[in-house]
Amino acid sequence: MVQRGGGLSTSEEDHVRYNRLMTVMGAAGVSWWEVDCRTGSITFSDQSISMLGYRPEEFTSYTDFTRIIHPDDLEGVIEATEALLTGRIDSHQIEYRIRVADGTDIWISDTASIAERDDAGDPVICVGLVADITERKRVKEALRESERKYRQLMENVPDVIFSLDSSGNILFLNEAPALFEDYTPNMVVGKPFLDLIHPTDREMVLSDFLQANEEGREYTRGLEFRCVGREGAVTWKELHSHTRYDEEGRFIQEDGVLRDITERKHAEEALRIANHKFQILTGITRHDILNQVMVLQGFLSFAEEMSVDPIQSGYLNKVKKAATAIQRDSEFTRAYEMIGVDKPAWLYIHDLVARIDNGHLSIRNECQDISLYADPMLEKVFSNLMDNTLRHGEGATTVNLRSSIRDGGLVICWEDDGAGVPDDLKEKIFRKGFGKNTGFGLFLAREILSITGISIRETGVYGEGARFEILLPDGAWCAS
Repeated sequence: MVQRGGGLSTSEEDHVRYNRLMTVMGAAGVSWWEVDCRTGSITFSDQSISMLGYRPEEFTSYTDFTRIIHPDDLEGVIEATEALLTGRIDSHQIEYRIRVADGTDIWISDTASIAERDDAGDPVICVGLVADITERKRVKEALRESERKYRQLMENVPDVIFSLDSSGNILFLNEAPALFEDYTPNMVVGKPFLDLIHPTDREMVLSDFLQANEEGREYTRGLEFRCVGREGAVTWKELHSHTRYDEEGRFIQEDGVLRDITERKHAEEALRIANHKFQILTGITRHDILNQVMVLQGFLSFAEEMSVDPIQSGYLNKVKKAATAIQRDSEFTRAYEMIGVDKPAWLYIHDLVARIDNGHLSIRNECQDISLYADPMLEKVFSNLMDNTLRHGEGATTVNLRSSIRDGGLVICWEDDGAGVPDDLKEKIFRKGFGKNTGFGLFLAREILSITGISIRETGVYGEGARFEILLPDGAWCAS
């Protein structure tokens, strides 16, 4: 045994190195094997056995391993191994499944090459490294499945999914049905998004794009505009997008969805036309009815003056009240038919309150910066609340307008310091025709609010003032 300067012998150093190498390979989940090409006998590292869970004596020849190779992979493994052992190839790298001792299958990567040849050039020794790649295969398969689902979604979703760069050029467009009529992604990728938008709507879309960039706005929701197909076909789209910025707030990319709303817009237009015709018809009818009522009231006044019979006067008085009721109901239809005619819009409470007639009352408005998504007739809600306070809030001098968050929604409170509403009337005051005046004010207020899912109720304490709570669901309000 050769010693080196009093240190380890060469064989001892080799043994230490071998142990270190085996330790590293074991930590990496790698093992080795060696086959004598002339006899077929096999030698392998301890890691191979621990990886598979079998006893070493169960494998004396490389052919013993064929019984634990997955049937679907067996033919390929045998072909590659025989080609290596006979010298037809110098090396191979193959992946296949092996049944381990506990009955489960694992994936392994087998990398092998010829290590030694005889004088004739025929293989004598082949060596290889084996690694457990089951987890890598699982992750790869999961990624492949995820990509398959994503690709399937992109190819079949009816909406247009797109990405834009900071200049508004199209980076990505999916294969959506009825994309932009007869455009395909390869026709439009790299081109300005504005080129696909109807000329009349381009300025609006560009303005929104630039404003979002300037404000650092993250989301754009519900922007509606028209797109033009290659053959000139016009469709309506609804935009929902998300903008990404870098750490310094610079625009990186906008990713969005365009939903086709052409049928909805056509239906809205048809409904608008139908409502317009209905308004004309009811307006003419109401005008004629009111004219006849005026004639009726005039002749009733003459009849009352001429009547000397108390019983007859009583009948005439009842007829006059009926005529007045017809007139009042006809006037009510003028206001009620306007509910829901126009699309809901974002309306600032400050502007609505500023336009109402507050009589002798002062208004303390703490909701200046709040806007509501409601029917454009929302102003009439606040004017009716003020009218209710002026008519029935005995002793009232001030109206307070406050807001608070409750259960994810917003509550706007209209409070006065008048007499308040008795408990048994808190719900009745919202009924059509209830009250000393026309009985339409609070009924109309509730109907206007309900168009966009907003509710109203009276929660004040009788004797301390009226308190009307307007409850807005999430999404129906915002604060600037």
